[in-house]
Amino acid sequence: DTTVQVWDPAAEEPTIVARLHNQHPVDQIVWSPPGQLLAGFGDEHISIWDLNATGSPANPITLKHPGVFAMEWSQDGRRLISKGEESVRAWEITAEHTTTALIDLPTNRWSDRVAWNPDGAWLAVGQPSGAIEVWNLTESSPNASPLRLSHPGMSNIAWAPNGTRLVSAGETHLRLWNLSTDVGFANPIDLPYPSQIWSTIDILAWS
Repeated sequence: DTTVQVWDPAAEEPTIVARLHNQHPVDQIVWSPPGQLLAGFGDEHISIWDLNATGSPANPITLKHPGVFAMEWSQDGRRLISKGEESVRAWEITAEHTTTALIDLPTNRWSDRVAWNPDGAWLAVGQPSGAIEVWNLTESSPNASPLRLSHPGMSNIAWAPNGTRLVSAGETHLRLWNLSTDVGFANPIDLPYPSQIWSTIDILAWS
């Protein structure tokens, strides 16, 4: 279907508050954390609607990403990551509804270990080879270079709540980097797993 319906669950009776029309089918939708922007993808296109627009929501912002199969907003709702069959892309959406492509990283479908830091300024992308690229999106440009880290057997990555530390899970240990110092990146701390852990760690969570 090419129409997205937005409902108000707080109303006494179910109420449709917006019908969003699109030129392409919509397979999945994701709200930005502030709840203002709604992104949907399908048929190799991404559509972004502003639900706070005056009157009926305006025509969506339309982006193209062949093979897109997943999306994730940064916590501030200003940036969107899209994952495709052959690339990972990051987009910045301004209040004026203009978009900027921040990165376009060639990869494959299984490189889906992607993590925003809490303020949306840094993006970590894990590769099947164990390579981890950390992009500073406040300074990104088409020729920008990421910080390159390595953790063989890496299965997942996660940022600390303060956004200064990154942890990755490997086959035998966790690896912890401190973003706040150059030394922290050059000399990560390895934390071996207890002997009773035998399987791959798929979920990481900070307190």
